[in-house]
Amino acid sequence: MFSPFNLHPDTKQDKQRHNNSSSIKDLARDFTTKPIPLPIWLWNTIVIIIYIQIAIFLIQWGLAAIAAVILFLTNL
Repeated sequence: MFSPFNLHPDTKQDKQRHNNSSSIKDLARDFTTKPIPLPIWLWNTIVIIIYIQIAIFLIQWGLAAIAAVILFLTNL
């Protein structure tokens, strides 16, 4: 594989050394292809909790916006 930073051609030993080393990018790729093996009910619970938190956040901002509009209209 050609790289502008590596002027020497890759050898088999270089490739093996690269495959044995792990970087953050490799760890991220591994996590996206092989996520943490948790039971499906636990993943579902985590997703439901995230959805509930997002809904609460949106409701709070919606109520704040409604209150701001009411206060603005009453001060006209």
